[in-house]
Amino acid sequence: MANHPQVALSHFYHTMSRNKYRRRLRDGVKPLPKNHILDTEWREAFAAQKTNGRQPVLSIKDAASRYQETILPATRISTQHQRVWRNYILRFMDLVGEDMPVHEITESHLSDYRDTLITRGMKNSSINRCMETIYTLLTSCRDNWRIIDKAPRLTHFKGDRRLRYISSEEERMLVDNAPIHLARLIRFILGTGARKSEALNLCWDDVTFPPDKRSRAWIKFPTTKNGKAHAVPLPPSIKAMLKEMYKERFEGMPYVFTYVPRRDYRLSDGRLMLAQGIPAPYIWPDPDFRTLRIKVNLLDVTLHDLRHTYASRLVMSGVPIFQVARLLNHSSVEETMKYAHLSKSHLEECVDVLDTIQNAEGSGPYPVMMRAKVAAPIKGKSGPYRRQRDEERVMRLVGLTKKLRTKKAK
Repeated sequence: MANHPQVALSHFYHTMSRNKYRRRLRDGVKPLPKNHILDTEWREAFAAQKTNGRQPVLSIKDAASRYQETILPATRISTQHQRVWRNYILRFMDLVGEDMPVHEITESHLSDYRDTLITRGMKNSSINRCMETIYTLLTSCRDNWRIIDKAPRLTHFKGDRRLRYISSEEERMLVDNAPIHLARLIRFILGTGARKSEALNLCWDDVTFPPDKRSRAWIKFPTTKNGKAHAVPLPPSIKAMLKEMYKERFEGMPYVFTYVPRRDYRLSDGRLMLAQGIPAPYIWPDPDFRTLRIKVNLLDVTLHDLRHTYASRLVMSGVPIFQVARLLNHSSVEETMKYAHLSKSHLEECVDVLDTIQNAEGSGPYPVMMRAKVAAPIKGKSGPYRRQRDEERVMRLVGLTKKLRTKKAK
């Protein structure tokens, strides 16, 4: 395909006729997406108001709707996270009002909003996520539309780092006492490190079974939390489980994880969502998992802890942290470090390596570099320090020359 250049932003949708638009495409000129054009029009309109000495006025409601139309689709986040983003914004609008102008929002409004979240009993990490959505919206008003010159912001709370992973015995208890569709989901997350949404949205088209039995099977997650497609190799046990599930799949069902509901599930408005006895995607495993953890007396275990377990087992088995970050689809290694909570026994095994390092002379367990005589540190590259360094080099060369002459004479 041709590499289409971008064109000027004052074009196409409002001023250009259909025939001229087609000629542009025929000549190899690709127009920008419509949301970029609208974004630019709003920025130019607000800039014109500032030029005339007027403060651009945009309510928080209009700013949220424009962000949702122009910027949020380009982030490539899942529909579920977009819905969560809207809920966070709605909470803030309930506090300050829908008609509150963006340029009048101050740090006191943000502080009041954070206090309401604290009174609801939310954790620090959840509060930080709620506040980050407001910061993102205000930053867009500053950078994309230039309505405000400075975006107010508060410091983050220290996050609650939850370090919980299950043992092999706890895994056995969960799998043995769970329904078959939930047991398969638990085994899949423990074998791939997938998030719950990634596993439940997985389709058979994203699973690759190689024709050679010895080759490694792969799965692809097209929609992830950070918006990047992600592929993971499958362990042999998970590969065998998926092959068995593929043989038992329901006809016309594209999803990997399915089940047969035991009762009808209806929405809040009374509409039927899932019918009893009819195969459906396994979209809501949380009630079954809550019942399961009460049954096996593991009340502090969640589905996401299975992902923690996957990463922890890899790290404790000696897999480099950079490879673990790739398997978990993390954008930085810092995110992966929270999964590297090694046990005390593994740390004790690490320091045993020091005793295996033998001296070149065979006189001790420590390396030569630790017992070597170190000269006085040279603090600079000029003056007496440089002369001292040069004199030491000359003396070493003179000593080496004398030793060679002595050997030749003998």
